[in-house]
Amino acid sequence: MNPMSILFRQLETRIKEIESDLQQIKKLVNYLEEENNALREKLAVFAGYEQKGEPQEQASGGAFDNLKKIYDEGFHICNVHFGRLRREECLFCTAFLERGK
Repeated sequence: MNPMSILFRQLETRIKEIESDLQQIKKLVNYLEEENNALREKLAVFAGYEQKGEPQEQASGGAFDNLKKIYDEGFHICNVHFGRLRREECLFCTAFLERGK
């Protein structure tokens, strides 16, 4: 066999392997996105929020304390970024905490 055709076959084999790997990565990403959404929903229920991001009841007592704890652990409690990791202070979260005092 000619060296060029050997290279093409090797390249074709490698491309097929990469396509297979890419399909597996896509499946994993979809699974992780679904899991992340499910965890956000559970966090929303735990924090006293409906899926729409609106409070089910007035934040007071234990519910407010839970939200404050979540915020102190570094997560957003605002309806804009609820459940996402905070990298810095958030005006929406801070306003919510101030309103609940």
